[in-house]
Amino acid sequence: MSDSIPADQQELKLREIVERSSETVFATDREGQFSYVNPAARKLTGFSPQELLGRALIDLVVPDWRDRVSQFHSMKERREERDATMEYPIITRHGVLKWVEETSHWLTKEGQFDGLQGVLREVT
Repeated sequence: MSDSIPADQQELKLREIVERSSETVFATDREGQFSYVNPAARKLTGFSPQELLGRALIDLVVPDWRDRVSQFHSMKERREERDATMEYPIITRHGVLKWVEETSHWLTKEGQFDGLQGVLREVT
């Protein structure tokens, strides 16, 4: 964004873009719990953003896939692969199976893993 736009206005514009995105934008803490989810999460998961906050991302994943998705996230921590993409199935609030593609990258604090930030899109 332009340097001529005040920082607070830039932040508001970026927030508006994320909040209006048709894809689910998320952030997790280092334990994998959602610390931010945009409104598109409701269409994807059936849960409101408020219901997802503090809930673990892995809880949405089909049980048979949880180990694979956990390994995917752990690999990022172990090998410092900052950006990665994976497809996996989730179960919505209403019991519907949907395939999603997660594209995410590390959040770091003082050089240490501090969570994920990314996008989930339905690829069913």
